[in-house]
Amino acid sequence: RKECFARSEPGEKIDLLGAYTDAEEAFQVVSSILNKVYTSRAGYGEFAILYRTNAQSRLLEEALRKRNIPYKVYGGFSFYERAEVKDLMAYMRLVVNPNDEEAFRRAVAIPSRGIGDVSLQKLGTAALFAGLSSFGYIQQGDLEAAGL
Repeated sequence: RKECFARSEPGEKIDLLGAYTDAEEAFQVVSSILNKVYTSRAGYGEFAILYRTNAQSRLLEEALRKRNIPYKVYGGFSFYERAEVKDLMAYMRLVVNPNDEEAFRRAVAIPSRGIGDVSLQKLGTAALFAGLSSFGYIQQGDLEAAGL
């Protein structure tokens, strides 16, 4: 039989929250943190949020971001750092702003379209000389002038 024990002084008791939905749970967690920060002058670094699956992280991260609470994900990737989320965000950024070169390069690269770095560099140079974004240059339609 094993026995658990603490090696440090007793501290705050663990809060156990119950919620009907994931969104309600995220709201309760963040509200609890803010309440303790404001009432006991605790620092954000004194809190830990434990969850069992990565699927739970998105709503928690959104709630933390909305309230400007800094956080770090250990043992995995933040929802917003996952490659597939970054890829999708690049497409959305490109729809909103066709001049976003970083979003354009990511959208062109995923999925693979056989457009290499050399072609992208030629396109970027031609677009720069034309005073256009890479996406704008493609829309103009004169790709042969860029050597593509």
